[in-house]
Amino acid sequence: MFMPINQIAFGILLAAEIKNAAAFSNLMRNLGGALGLAAINSIVNWRGAAHR
Repeated sequence: MFMPINQIAFGILLAAEIKNAAAFSNLMRNLGGALGLAAINSIVNWRGAAHR
């Protein structure tokens, strides 16, 4: 029913570009996860300090 986002994103690329696009996609996903976890950790620590 729904196409995976990678299939949509990589479907318009040439065969020579797919390797670089996959690497960039993985880089962005890892950076997003790291920044998200850092933000959540900061908020939890900040809010936890209010309850001491």
